[in-house]
Amino acid sequence: MSWEPRYALCLSSEEFIKQSDKYGLSFESDFLDYLRGLSFKERRAFDMAMGYVFGKISDLDLSLPKSGLYVFLKASDKPLGRFYNEHRDRRALYPTAQTNNGESQTISLDRDSDALFDDGWYEPNMLPPVARWMNKTAKLIFSAPAVSRIEFDLTTHMPELGTRPLTLEVLLNGFRIGYLSIFQQGWVELSLAVPDELSISASDRFELELRADRTWQPRPGQDKTRDDRELSVAVCNIVATTASIAG
Repeated sequence: MSWEPRYALCLSSEEFIKQSDKYGLSFESDFLDYLRGLSFKERRAFDMAMGYVFGKISDLDLSLPKSGLYVFLKASDKPLGRFYNEHRDRRALYPTAQTNNGESQTISLDRDSDALFDDGWYEPNMLPPVARWMNKTAKLIFSAPAVSRIEFDLTTHMPELGTRPLTLEVLLNGFRIGYLSIFQQGWVELSLAVPDELSISASDRFELELRADRTWQPRPGQDKTRDDRELSVAVCNIVATTASIAG
């Protein structure tokens, strides 16, 4: 059995504030003021940097201060290996080549580890169902044989849609395949045909792009319920239907 302190040094921005407010840990007041003033994107960048630093600490097997509120315990009836990264497998982080037999099939892109979401998307949320909110513009890159159809479900919580509809443009490899106005809240199922000539010229690489005409912030205040993300629509069940198309 072995153990190491956790969260004694590398914390998320939210965790720094929580440990100060709820547990009375002492941090510099100007540092806490800085964290409270970060936007959502700035907080995400801060958290990623903290995660990177902690990853390096793990790689180097450095010992953290014993002042953390939590410990990570490893126990086994067999000899333990390295405390960190003993079973790390990073293959799922990288795209791999897809194979297909030329027959029509569907690819669930929001469940496909090879699909790449850019920073226009936020982390998946349980609305329900599980969906990704997007900023004003978001892209999804995936590999597939010729695509005949793109389908997905979307919704928005944006206010005042009755007087000012939200417009959304859908592009595939830079070509518009859909354009719609959303004038009420609720889920919408969208199914968009992809022209044969677009699929033939894609060389198995597709870039799905969604462009909204505006965003809103659900709760931009500074209290504990703050949600200052810039949101337009939430999307889920993104499916590409492939087909064998003669060139």
